[in-house]
Amino acid sequence: MENKSILEEVKNLIMVIEKYKEEASDLGVKKEGFEVVKNHLNLVVKESKSSVEKLINNINTVLSNLEKMLELNKKLENIADKEIVQEQKKIIEDSIKILTESITLMEFQDIISQRVNKVLDFLQDIEKRILKILLLLGISDEDFKEKREEFRKKLEELEWEKEVKQDDVDDILKEFGL
Repeated sequence: MENKSILEEVKNLIMVIEKYKEEASDLGVKKEGFEVVKNHLNLVVKESKSSVEKLINNINTVLSNLEKMLELNKKLENIADKEIVQEQKKIIEDSIKILTESITLMEFQDIISQRVNKVLDFLQDIEKRILKILLLLGISDEDFKEKREEFRKKLEELEWEKEVKQDDVDDILKEFGL
């Protein structure tokens, strides 16, 4: 009777191991998504940095133009209506203040980049751990090649340049437990 119980336990243990291997194989397929996600996040950092740099350059140009207008405004004080000159001066000064504040607000881009880079580091760590688990379980790329191709096609649908509907993104995220 004791032998039967041990045999049942071994069978159960083998079933559990097979289930874990199956789940790990699924992870192996889904690890392909990490590269796509990392590429998207890197692109977000690059594009947001570029956009903010352009905005800052534009604002600096406008600020420079407004400073020149203030100089011209001083020259008008002697020959134009003083009320109009003062009103014009106030508008220019207010515009300079708003643009200067806008530049300060754009510093968020650096903070966002730092946060996205932390997410990227986290994803790389998870990716390495998945690979380690797959190696420990003796699962090779060949074991899930067909599933990986199917998954890769789904990932290609998420290319940054293509139009993607939010429902498509939600479906893919649900499929991967996110």
